Amino acid sequence: SETSTKVEGSESTVYCEQEDIPPVDRFIFVSESCLPVTTLEEVELATFGPRNASESSAALYDKSWVNARSTPNNGYSRQLQWDAIRTDNIPHNFIWKADQWMVLNRSHADAVASLPTKHLNGRQLWPAFRKCRASDEIYFPTVLSILGIISRQDGEAQVDDTSKGESCAGSEVRRRRITYCDWSQSAKNPASFTSRDWKGVVVKARGDGCLFARKFVLLSSLPGGVYKNPHSIDNDGTVSVDDWITVVKQKQFG
Repeated sequence: SETSTKVEGSESTVYCEQEDIPPVDRFIFVSESCLPVTTLEEVELATFGPRNASESSAALYDKSWVNARSTPNNGYSRQLQWDAIRTDNIPHNFIWKADQWMVLNRSHADAVASLPTKHLNGRQLWPAFRKCRASDEIYFPTVLSILGIISRQDGEAQVDDTSKGESCAGSEVRRRRITYCDWSQSAKNPASFTSRDWKGVVVKARGDGCLFARKFVLLSSLPGGVYKNPHSIDNDGTVSVDDWITVVKQKQFG
């Protein structure tokens, strides 16, 4: 179908016809330091499944990707995330944490957005996270837990680093990473990558089944880094879009 859009100008009013915009069915969380390590076609296949899939097969892909856990993974998480939320606001058995880089399918995104109006009589839940560090790591999985979308499975006391299988947090989500990060150097911040090591990052990220990787920065932003110079070999660590696409498409990582 088509809709009519009214465009008003200083001298005239124009009515133009445009096709309906199709609904968004996947919401992928990324930031300015994230870059894709797969093609758009591979992202579509991973999040939607094959185009000619049967209805039952397609349902297997209609899930959110949330790398969630139901217990703190370190002292920082315990003190500045879990303990920062008052139990009279949210009982701690409902609190979950996840990589803020996730994928929500349409029904889950709608459920999160509709929580205040459908379940809280218009009251917003976000003030309960005001004193919580990195609240985006806590807010979304906790809301999904409150809604029953994420949950501990039968016989599981907690979902943590020892938990196995993509369905260990419930059948409606895939517990897996969408974005590759290297936390081996620090528990507080992931490693920063530049043009000098991006090909190796692509290899590792794809090997882990991730669709994106972070965090990519300019060389000049690192301690001892070079200043931006258009005549330098590294050009401050930038990589052209064409070079990136060539490597990702042809998988030429050598």
